[in-house]
Amino acid sequence: MAVGVAIQEFAAIHHGNDDGERAPDGWRPTTIPEGSIFLLLPGARHRYAPHRRTGWVEHWIECRGGAFNFACDAGSAQPEQPSSSEISDLFTSIHALA
Repeated sequence: MAVGVAIQEFAAIHHGNDDGERAPDGWRPTTIPEGSIFLLLPGARHRYAPHRRTGWVEHWIECRGGAFNFACDAGSAQPEQPSSSEISDLFTSIHALA
């Protein structure tokens, strides 16, 4: 994987057809299970990739604003925690509207 990049917004990333790997800055690479949603925070360097043998289909939503900053400050938005089914359902609903 590459050194990593930083984005300026919050991003929710969903991939649906195979496992992969992610490594937020300063963390050891971890497996991303098929169908997972993971969160990227503004300014945090990161990298992620599918397994080379299979690839994956990726969907993402970028957002910014006070509500997202509040969620992060309150501990509700933490990139090291796996997503819940509620977040997955919300992501699916939002992405369907795009």
